[in-house]
Amino acid sequence: MTDEDAGLQAAENLVVMIDARFDQPTQGAGIVFAVNNGYAYIVTAFHVVRQSGANGQTASGLKVRFRNDALTTLDAEHVKADRAGELAVIRVKIDGPAFDFARLADMSRLKNGLPAYAIGQPGKDWGVTYTPGPLSDVGATRLEIQSVYIQHGHSGGALIDQQGRIMGLINDTDGSTAGALRIDHVLDVLRLDLKLPVQLTAAGSPPSRRPEVTAAPKPLAPGDPRTNPKDGLVYRWIPPGDFRMGCSEQPRDPECDITDEFPAHIVKISNGFWMGETEVTIAAYERFRAANKSVPALPTSDTYGLKLNTAADDPQLPAVKVTWNEAQAYCRWAGGTNSLRLPTEAEWEYAARAGSLENRYGERKSIAWYGDNSGKPINSTALWERVRYNDTKYLMPLVENGNGPHRVATLKENAWNLRDMLGNVWEWAADWYDPDYYKNSPSSDPKGPAKPQKDRVLRGGSWSSYPEIVRVSGRARGETSNRSNDIGFRCAGKLR
Repeated sequence: MTDEDAGLQAAENLVVMIDARFDQPTQGAGIVFAVNNGYAYIVTAFHVVRQSGANGQTASGLKVRFRNDALTTLDAEHVKADRAGELAVIRVKIDGPAFDFARLADMSRLKNGLPAYAIGQPGKDWGVTYTPGPLSDVGATRLEIQSVYIQHGHSGGALIDQQGRIMGLINDTDGSTAGALRIDHVLDVLRLDLKLPVQLTAAGSPPSRRPEVTAAPKPLAPGDPRTNPKDGLVYRWIPPGDFRMGCSEQPRDPECDITDEFPAHIVKISNGFWMGETEVTIAAYERFRAANKSVPALPTSDTYGLKLNTAADDPQLPAVKVTWNEAQAYCRWAGGTNSLRLPTEAEWEYAARAGSLENRYGERKSIAWYGDNSGKPINSTALWERVRYNDTKYLMPLVENGNGPHRVATLKENAWNLRDMLGNVWEWAADWYDPDYYKNSPSSDPKGPAKPQKDRVLRGGSWSSYPEIVRVSGRARGETSNRSNDIGFRCAGKLR
């Protein structure tokens, strides 16, 4: 790693060196997580600026130094600390933009053995350890690092990977195994416990003798990505707009079910939103469970002999056998209150079409896993007809044929970079299901029947669907308590 590495420089700019005094002078570091009203807000390990216990002191003489002007010390003030006694927040007056907060946003590559470096007080060149230690234990909130190079002055500093992405905040430097709090856990505490703003894009600024000029942020384009640090999944930007919902008519869809996909009608989506690029994976669902101990494990098998929801087999398989209520609870956790949620049926179809007027956004086999191709080649339509439309008699031969869910994002995306919108697993929508809803639904932002119905809407088809089912306008339904080997979900809404 060298100073010429842009990722390292961006990470270094987010780390400040902290000098404080209790009975004796102490040193540590901190990570800038937001700029607000002319102040840079910095999170650090609790013990760098606070002492534990009922009579614990707050450090006096708080001073910080920024990377781009390492010789200048600035006065800082204590803001607050978390209830667990792990984190404290200080702030310093600044001006001008230059932080890349996106360095805090990507946790998808965390795994045991990943080389980890530290930025903190010890050593030269801003305290970067040039010899890495591997991650030895990746937990839901903590990381352990095998490294004798992380020293006391690194407390509160950043644990980074080889590309300069910040993985954790160092809070335990004793012995040959150091510890850090996962950065996504830190951001959750700041946002949810301490009620502080957190920024995950390039903005804000350290003070500098040489003012830096940054370009204005580009407006979001359809399909632009953003990684959600909470669940580790990539979300795609879906712009506002109008579309024709229901039976595809350009060209006419001969497979359309006129009993509940008709009449086709123009719908306006007033506000842009973020939507999961893929269905929620087993790995992401396990993060949800780790953060919410009361959430039960999903079933790992079914009556047909399918192995399901087992991260050891492939954590990138979609989570299935998820009830509607569990899916909604996951989305609320992943985005925070009133942020992420299950998509409305209209939002789902709008996003799946991505501007297409046809019944699929691409050639079926290239975009979807379904009955014919999710196992050994088979004519699933003929099978469905042969068993006289009996679900049990249909599914058993498919399972014996090797059919089942596939890892997400292995087939072609639509024009807005969404994957597996068709096939793989059915996806819960927010709406109640009513076959006649299209006859009187509002033209702007429909949210489904106001009166509760028996079932919720399912969209997209699955690994077990025969080909005619796998279409952007196709609708199905399921009771909210339904657990099925071919039902999963993805989230939509705001990303904070």
